[in-house]
Amino acid sequence: MSTANPGSVIHLQCDWDTALQEPSGRAWISCRTEGETTLHGELRRVGSDTRDLPVIQSSDGFTCTIMSNKRSVLVSCAARRCSTKFTAPVSSFRNIVKGSITSVDVNPSGGLSVCCGTSGQLKVFQTSNGTVRRDLTGHLMDVLCCRFFPSGMVVLSGGSDMQLKVWSAEDGSCPVTLVGHKSRVIQTAIVDKGRNVVCKLTNNLFSITIELEIICSSYNTPC
Repeated sequence: MSTANPGSVIHLQCDWDTALQEPSGRAWISCRTEGETTLHGELRRVGSDTRDLPVIQSSDGFTCTIMSNKRSVLVSCAARRCSTKFTAPVSSFRNIVKGSITSVDVNPSGGLSVCCGTSGQLKVFQTSNGTVRRDLTGHLMDVLCCRFFPSGMVVLSGGSDMQLKVWSAEDGSCPVTLVGHKSRVIQTAIVDKGRNVVCKLTNNLFSITIELEIICSSYNTPC
């Protein structure tokens, strides 16, 4: 993704690649900027060029360029001075978690992924084929964020139950639950090698947890 305005985010219909393969395919598009009205538009296929690339018309100030590999598009919004490159997926996995997916992360090696959703489910799965390896059960409500620690074998999650949890991706256990937050945990960040973590709450407050490295070490699992 490249953008001249980091405060703006372009969203594109999730199945745009298959939708625009149809002769008159359409896909919705929007540009969201904090504090401003969201701009909405549409991409519509009107034919093919001499290279057999789709010819796309865009509306409402958006522009769309098909990349030469046929699997990527560059979408720009002139009004918000931003652009984003979207690449079609190589494969898709369904029903790993029920409900809406709220967060996805891939470990540094690329072999494992973790995702969570509004069903309260949190699962570690194999990136290559979608096989679920661990079902991390313990959050009481929606799981809103998840990510791997730098080791790729430890997962940090947060949710509507106002808890942060640290999980082992190797055996699915949860050695640490951090409580005391006053609202939902909606986002997390891991500092350096994982000794400290930061989480954002829905009341716009931030919480910093220190010495997490000691917790992981005592469990014989590097962060």
